[in-house]
Amino acid sequence: MAEDPQVTPRDQACAVFARAALFPWKVDWSKKHHSIHPALQALDLIREDELKKNGRVSTLFPRGVAVVGSTSNEKKVQWNGQPIIKESSVEIIPNVLTVKCMECDAGNKDNKTTTKTAFTRSKVVEERGDTQLCHEIVLCTNRLLKKDYAKSKDPTLLEQRKDLPPQSLAAVEEALTREIIKIREQSRQVKSDNNNDDSIPNKKKECEKFAAIEIEAARRAECFYEKKGSEVRKGSCLKPIGFSWLPKALQQNLLNRCVKATATKMTCREFGKTEGTQCVARVMENTTLNDDNKQQ
Repeated sequence: MAEDPQVTPRDQACAVFARAALFPWKVDWSKKHHSIHPALQALDLIREDELKKNGRVSTLFPRGVAVVGSTSNEKKVQWNGQPIIKESSVEIIPNVLTVKCMECDAGNKDNKTTTKTAFTRSKVVEERGDTQLCHEIVLCTNRLLKKDYAKSKDPTLLEQRKDLPPQSLAAVEEALTREIIKIREQSRQVKSDNNNDDSIPNKKKECEKFAAIEIEAARRAECFYEKKGSEVRKGSCLKPIGFSWLPKALQQNLLNRCVKATATKMTCREFGKTEGTQCVARVMENTTLNDDNKQQ
């Protein structure tokens, strides 16, 4: 396995963005303190899963972050602080999840991540006699940071700033959201694999499982939409200007189209255009039918 490239100041700045997305407290250049955090929402889902497994809130947070007046029975864990950045890495959940920023090698033909802005690598670790799968989300610094990063006067001092460039922060936040959701959905699929349906051809089933993950990742990341008061957050693929003013039925239609297009693009990369398109269509149709049945 090739060694990771040497850490650059740009990697360290990327880590600042990642930490701000998952442990938010800074404002952006418009001096706004956001209340909608897509990556944090995704991370909370993994925290909830981990809490169900071990029941200990204290294990969910790294050094530098303190749990404030919370018990394991609370639905929302209250915390304060931010973890320390080591070189270009941030510990998110001890022995479960870390984030690292680095320059991704686009010249390596054997590297399947050459077109991605982020990817996840996992390894088995041993903790107190138990084995656990630890995930590391790698953010490709050279593909994520936007032009506003270069305009931040002295980018090497981003950690000392009280505000952050919004475009670069949003790009890092969306990449984190996608990878975190994929980690969670893959874990959930592993747990449900005991209920195998042998009547479904293996390749078809694998394609549908992949499509299901990509659909949820798209819904939470590129096609994310939430409005809270005057604040509106949209994913990068949800383009219409004035989206929040559209009728809800039209909003939902556009959201579904966004999710389908994004998930299809990702699935086709792995399974080919014809099979990938069909997989996403089948999974989305089944999801819609299940949602309709629940409402009846």
